[in-house]
Parts: sequence; C-alpha cells; structure tokens
Amino acid sequence: MRLTCFALKTITPQPSIKTIMETCGVSERTARRWVSGESDPDRGNYTLLKLTVKNRIMPKEWPESWEIKNGRLATGKSHSLSWQDIYYNGLFFSHYRSQHDKITELARVIDNHINDIKPLNLQELREMRANMEELLKENVASIENMFKLIRNLDQIKNIIQ
Repeated sequence: MRLTCFALKTITPQPSIKTIMETCGVSERTARRWVSGESDPDRGNYTLLKLTVKNRIMPKEWPESWEIKNGRLATGKSHSLSWQDIYYNGLFFSHYRSQHDKITELARVIDNHINDIKPLNLQELREMRANMEELLKENVASIENMFKLIRNLDQIKNIIQ
C-alpha cells in the first residue's frame, strides 16, 4: 500500500464509503479504491472529505446566502459573527433558558406560600408574577428581558423570605 499526502488513511476519523460517495460524487468502486489505498483522491476531494468528517462544512439546511468571510459567519446582510460572538450568544441563551425555567419553579413556590405572605406584599407579588407571565408569553430572548426576569426573581425571593 502506498501512502501519499492525500491518502485517506491520514484523515481521522476515517470517512465511510457512503460518505465518500455522497461528498465527492464518486462511484462505490472509486471510494473503495481510495479507502484501500489502491488510489488516492485529488487534493480537492481530499480537502472536502477532511472538512466533512470534522464537521467543518455548513449544513445544507442553513441559508445559502450565509458564508464564511475573513473568519466570520456572514449572514448575507451587513451583520457577521465571529466564533466568539456565537460562543457568547450560546452562553447567553443558555443562561436565559435557565432563568426562564426558574419562573415555573418560583410560581410553584409563590402558590405554596401565598397564605403566609402579608397582605401588603400580596398585591406587589401578584403584579410581579403577572410581569413574569408576560415575559414568558413574549418568549423573546433579549438581554433586557433576561435582566427583567432576574430582577423579578430577586424581588419575589425577598418578599417570600
């Protein structure tokens, strides 16, 4: 078996015959010859397979106008995202979802303690709960909404304690 710089043996993880056929548009016979080392793909197909097995190619479901330009995901408009933007957005939405999930838990706590709360605080608590319900209905993940939720959660905890 010969080993050249474009040998499939150098790609980890090793692409399957099916992946090679679908990605490069070659016959099963050609794919098997590449896998066995009998022959090697050209530079373009080698690079395409390497990118494919490492999941470095945009999914077909993504808008065709999206592309990578200068290391940033360009969405076809004037806006583009760096990998850091995408990473921090993921963290933000994860935090937002966790705050969102706490609302249901907090609503249960409010219901369990509603009889123990002083009448003066009861109206204030009902208003805060209504505000949280409105934020849930909006279902818009924004920094402003996240901070509103956090403020409401803190205020409600102070009233209940």
